[in-house]
Formats: sequence, C-alpha cells, structure tokens
Amino acid sequence: KPVAELAAARRRSTEELWAEVAPLRERLFAARAKRERPLTDDKILADWNGMAIRGLAEAGRVFGDAEMLARARAAADFVLTEMRPAGGPLLHAVRGGEGKVAAFLSDYVFLVRGLLALARAGGEARYLTAAVELTAEQIDRLAHPQGGFYNAAASPDLLVRNQEIFDGATPAANGIAVLNLLELHAATGDDGYRERAAATLAAYAPVLERAPEAAKTLALAAWRFGELSEPVAVRYELAAAEADGTRPFVIQLDLRIGWHLDGAALAVEAVAGNEIVELEIPQGDSLTGVVVLTGRLRGSGELILGYQACDETACRLPVRRRLEPPRSA
Repeated sequence: KPVAELAAARRRSTEELWAEVAPLRERLFAARAKRERPLTDDKILADWNGMAIRGLAEAGRVFGDAEMLARARAAADFVLTEMRPAGGPLLHAVRGGEGKVAAFLSDYVFLVRGLLALARAGGEARYLTAAVELTAEQIDRLAHPQGGFYNAAASPDLLVRNQEIFDGATPAANGIAVLNLLELHAATGDDGYRERAAATLAAYAPVLERAPEAAKTLALAAWRFGELSEPVAVRYELAAAEADGTRPFVIQLDLRIGWHLDGAALAVEAVAGNEIVELEIPQGDSLTGVVVLTGRLRGSGELILGYQACDETACRLPVRRRLEPPRSA
C-alpha cells in the first residue's frame, strides 16, 4: 500500500512512519553486511555499447533530443578511445581500464551500426570514418574467403570457427554485417561494400531459403539489398582538350523511380592537379529522372561528385564519389 495510507492507518505522518522504519532498516543492513556480497558485473562490452549508441542516436534524431545525442557521443568516444589499443584490434570488453580479449564479429557489427546512426544523426564525419576503419579491420580479421564472416579470429586453441547466421537474444551478427555494408556503400559510394554484402548473402542463401524464419535479420538484409540498390547511376564523359587547354565534361545522374536529389546538395570538386573553370549545376530541391551537370576543366579529369539521394520518407547519407576520366579520355 502507499506509505501515506499506511501512516494514516497508524495515525502518524509519513515522516513519523519513516522515522520508525529507519532504525529497523539499519539493523537489517548491519545483518546483511556480514554476508559475502554478490559479485557485480562491471565489465564494458563493445557490442552492447554499440546497441546503446544506435538506440540513443536514433531516438535523439527522431525526437530532437540533444541529451540523447550527447550520451551517444560520450559512449562512442569512450569505446573508440579506451577499447582500441594502439597497434591492436578492437577489444571485446574492458574492466578497470584493462582488456585482453580481441573483438568478435558482434562487437564490430553492432559498434559500426551505432557509429553509422550517430554519423547520420549528428552529421559528424569522424564517426563515419571510425565505422569505415573498424569495418576494414573486421574484414581483415574475420572475413570468410567464400563470403560472410567468422565469429572470431583464427587461434591455435580454436578448433572450429563458427559463423553466426541465426537470430537469438540479439540479431545475427552476419545479418547486421550486411546491413552495415549497405549503409557504408550508400555513405561512401564505394562499390566494394555492396559487392561484399552480395557475397555474404550468396554464401548464406541456401540456409536462408530453407529456414528464413530462423534467420530473420539475414532475410531483412536480403530485402534491403534489393530495395536499396544504388538509386543513382552516374556516367562521366570527358572530351579532348580544346584550343584554350580546357576539356568539356558531362556528369549524368540517372535516378531510379521514387528518388530525387536536392540541387543545393550537388557539388563537384577538382582532385589535386585539376582545375574546374566552368560548372553548371541544375537548381531545385527535387530533381528527378536524368540530372545533367556540365562544365570545363584543366587537368587529367579526376573529380569528386557530391550528392544526397532522398525518397519520400528519408534521405541517404551524403555521398562523395571519385570520378575517374574514361579510358578513352
């Protein structure tokens, strides 16, 4: 019952009732203090922090809650600072400032997933950079030669290297790995991420076909792979140098149905050794279909194209794609 109700039944105020309880609680605490205290699990896990970072970042973005974003940044900064020893891989856990066990696949994928959400929510490139670096380390340590990822790195005392594809208390690590690769492809424009995502799905396709209900995260990743195929196809044409030494160029972006670009987010930069002397970019906040950028440059023709694709519900992370001159140019 509520304390106020108990106090009223005894014709006392709540303060008087608590005053009577206080010495009893002290006696109880003194008796309990004679027993051995239970151990407290105070280790810090990379994967669980990654889940928390993702949740806080998404909630902070959706609700416009600066405190949640600040908590996500604090957790991410701690893990990136305290759990990435110089010259060594990410750690699975730390306790009292020390850690010995190298990261497992779940540590990489959930932390990267959190960092990607934080990069999208706060617009801070350093978290995307960290996600790229950790994914490269994940691939180097845990990639299976035929696609997908092992749970742990090779070790003399490890008889079998498992691959997590079925969901349990948490989503399967390989399913999250594919979702991360697709997000990284969208954010960086690096086709290598999409190719590795495809290889991972192909490796587990037979299992996914037989038991999709046991591998829901992989099934979601397969659906996302099809739905989130690159919404923008880019074609770059560069003409021969004219009398003044400049070379006309055309950049054509073909958008899938349902996608659009904001002209204000379109940008073209010259790579070192090149100079853009003329540039025409279409204007408008909802460019669809075929979008054409034209200009003239001096140099070999290497450019950086920046854009952000959006559908009716959300926008992808901004993309910066390096454009190489066609071989014939």
